[in-house]
Amino acid sequence: MYISSIAAVLILLSAWHCLAEGSALGAPPASGNPAVNPAPTPAPQAATPVPTSDPGNTGNWTLNPALSDNFDAGTLDTTKWQLKGIGWDGRQPSFFLPANVTVGGGNLQLTMRRDPNNATIPRWAQQQGYNGYTAAEVNSIAPAPYGYYEARIKAMNSSGSTAFWLAGSRGQYKIEIDVVEITAKLNGGTGPANDVFMSAHLWAAPGMPDNGTDHAPNVGIDPTTDWSGGWNAAADYHIYGLDWNANTITWYVDGVQRRQIENTNWTVPVPIIFDTEIFTGWFGLPADSDLPSTIYVDYVRAWTKGSGPVLKTPVITPRIGVSVPVGTPLSNLATADVPGTFTYSPAVAQQAGPLQVTANFIPADTGSYTTASATVSITVKKRRRP
Repeated sequence: MYISSIAAVLILLSAWHCLAEGSALGAPPASGNPAVNPAPTPAPQAATPVPTSDPGNTGNWTLNPALSDNFDAGTLDTTKWQLKGIGWDGRQPSFFLPANVTVGGGNLQLTMRRDPNNATIPRWAQQQGYNGYTAAEVNSIAPAPYGYYEARIKAMNSSGSTAFWLAGSRGQYKIEIDVVEITAKLNGGTGPANDVFMSAHLWAAPGMPDNGTDHAPNVGIDPTTDWSGGWNAAADYHIYGLDWNANTITWYVDGVQRRQIENTNWTVPVPIIFDTEIFTGWFGLPADSDLPSTIYVDYVRAWTKGSGPVLKTPVITPRIGVSVPVGTPLSNLATADVPGTFTYSPAVAQQAGPLQVTANFIPADTGSYTTASATVSITVKKRRRP
């Protein structure tokens, strides 16, 4: 998922429309096509889990509970995760629909669906090229610092992408690390199918502007490498891991190292993201017979080595009872207990009715505090004619 196609991502967001539809966070009405991708049974969870690549815990890893989840609660833990918090509505033609993110059977489930009549895609999104398909995205509220990250995932059984990544902006940096991007099938794309694509994209850094260019080659890094395990990614779970530290970035598949690069610029904490997208040229447009199809995430875990300062999380307080006319630029919708700056997604109230706005906060003291976000419920009124 190349962030160069996103107008603004994660921490520094620009004005994307945000849909106020209710998100179904419990069990889905029809989570995937049972004939092609039956819901799997999660693996037993270890009492004190350690990275799959380090079963003896020689790295002295400590579990980071704020970024770890076994998805056993039957509903999404909204203290850890948010829907469409990256300021982006998906890769056209598929629209990120919150109802496509569910939790059930011990799995986080992200579903792609065919919607030929655009019944669930709002009119404004259709005008931006979202047409005929809905997809899914969820991201962590807390940013991920240096550490070890892994997720046990069963890919969707279609040419929709299955992705586990870390991305965002802080200061002069905009980075992306794709732990895995994979598709189980091709439908006209170049693929190849079932290859594990592992990427490090550098969208901005000091002296390298945020202009849509991937600057990774400029610092001697090949952005993307793929590896084939010779298996069908939708047939069973596989564990995708990442060891990210100040010196190196290392990718693992089922506990085995598959790629390593020098870490020259991937230095700022950013959120964890799970999503599915349509890449028409890369993986192809999903066949109708393969939809709906679902990604199953058994767990995601994060560990740290305890080095570096522990950042505090600002307390965000949304305003209550806000009502604004259509077309109003959004501001002053939340407060924080420390100095900093808010951005809002969407940035403008475009459509009358209830609206869920994401308030994203960047603290002035980024050495002591993390970024934070909160959802603000407002009402958008029609403008009266003069």
